[in-house]
Amino acid sequence: MRHSLTAIIAACALALPTAFSLAQSGPPQQGQGPQSPGGGRGGQAGPGGQGQQSGGRGNRGMGRMSAFGQNRQQFEPDFMKRDVPLFNEQLGLEETQVVIIETIISDYEDEFTPAAEEARQAFQDSTRAMMQSFMGGMDQQAIGETFRTVQQQLEQIRQDSGAEVDPDTRRKLFEENFRALGEQMQTQRAANGGADETRRILADLSEVTREWSMKKALLRTMVIDGSKAVLSPTQMTKWDGFERFLRRERAMGNGVLSGESVNLIFVLDEAGLSQASIDLLKPALDVYELDLDMHLKNRDDFLLQSEAKLMKSVVDSDNTSAMNVVKRQIELRRAVRDCNDNYRSQMAARLSPEEAVLFATAVNKAAYERIFQRTGTHRAFEAALEFELEPSTYAMMNELFAAYQLDLGNLNERLVTATKKVEPEQRIKEAEQVLAMIDGTGDIVEMFSRGRRGGQGGSGDPSDPTSVIYDERREKDDTFRERLEALLTPEQVEQLPRRGRGGQGGQGGMGFGNGKIADLPERMQERAKEFDKNKDGTIDEAEAKQLMESMRSGGRGLGGQGRGQGQGQGQQAPDA
Repeated sequence: MRHSLTAIIAACALALPTAFSLAQSGPPQQGQGPQSPGGGRGGQAGPGGQGQQSGGRGNRGMGRMSAFGQNRQQFEPDFMKRDVPLFNEQLGLEETQVVIIETIISDYEDEFTPAAEEARQAFQDSTRAMMQSFMGGMDQQAIGETFRTVQQQLEQIRQDSGAEVDPDTRRKLFEENFRALGEQMQTQRAANGGADETRRILADLSEVTREWSMKKALLRTMVIDGSKAVLSPTQMTKWDGFERFLRRERAMGNGVLSGESVNLIFVLDEAGLSQASIDLLKPALDVYELDLDMHLKNRDDFLLQSEAKLMKSVVDSDNTSAMNVVKRQIELRRAVRDCNDNYRSQMAARLSPEEAVLFATAVNKAAYERIFQRTGTHRAFEAALEFELEPSTYAMMNELFAAYQLDLGNLNERLVTATKKVEPEQRIKEAEQVLAMIDGTGDIVEMFSRGRRGGQGGSGDPSDPTSVIYDERREKDDTFRERLEALLTPEQVEQLPRRGRGGQGGQGGMGFGNGKIADLPERMQERAKEFDKNKDGTIDEAEAKQLMESMRSGGRGLGGQGRGQGQGQGQQAPDA
């Protein structure tokens, strides 16, 4: 959740893929990567090499990230000991082969781990120095004080008016307060030679990147060549499919665009389709698996080899070349997303109408989680339908709920269409802003206020059509909520999930619905549990306030970290 100026500055300053994720997440956690057989669900092994899916959810709800903030896999191992059962299952190894491959991977880990830690530490040290050069020597305390001042002003307005602060007033307050701070920061940065220092650090990072990329590729080749050397000709016929399987598991979470990280093979298993339907789709799945692999490989190969070129362009102030790299990155990401969209349509067309709906719902939830998560109004209807009601009231409520779902579905489809068009353009614009910030010509306040406005739904850009549709959706939620409450007694209304700011279903305006942690989006639950001091499974107003204060003072957002998820962009609060 980008609610601190330091998060915006970090996203701007860390103008290279691995540096951004490392500055947010620290060292990779042991045990990341594909689960061993039995650790996840999925399709059966087949000619396409799909094999058992082991948690290949990819990246759900990464949120908005700078075009410069990717390739999180740079410091993650390509192989781990837990992969040995996958080798065994997919390739049909003999006992002696299992021992040999286990030894090869063990040797790989012994060499990879310290080398990766050394390179990672160099990156972290440099990114901290880059942050300081970017901030012009200004400390976080000054930023935090300004943020708290804005919050106090907002609270005073709420008390004086007895109403929530409208988004435009909120935005203007932030812009006014941070404008002077941003100008001061830029002045100090110019006086301290911050731009030159940033480029010097980027030059050092470029060399670290080059050396580490070569080292990692060499270690990976060691495992592949060593493994192939012990395989029989029959086993070698299975290698390409197995390598596609590993690449899909490793790479699916490395997405930026909505829908880019969806694994349709996994989604099919989650959708609750009949076995007959899954069998019917098997030929399409085999073609999808090959096509997806091609796009994943094209994307990730370019991301890896373009890192050094991107940094060198920044160091040389060659923004044209830098933007050409970024645009090509986005083009390749869009190709992965479009591959998923195309095959989704093909597969849905082969299913019965009922199962096509099940499949589309599962894909939407995986690809556009923020759009399709349950709104506060949706949860209010579900809660109300559990009340003891008169038959006539129950019938009217069901009719009202159906009308709401129809209207919401239409709005969500419009959001998907707009998001697919706007997201690539936003990533390119964000990259241009990063380059401007490094040159000292960018507007820190504009980037900050975009992040603030984006938290309300959409990008925060008034010209962004998704922002307009999110506003329509909030208005629709408010209207149906009022119509729902008109059917209930005051006592029943009190039992509904409470509203939050701007019509958001929330506890203390934070999007906590009825306060039950179990009802929150999965990615929010772990963070919320940290503030559930009495361990009653709910977040009360006092606990919600503590959570807000934690985020205001620079605490991490609600997103948490999951396998394959992006860093520095926590979970947005539900929109309604």
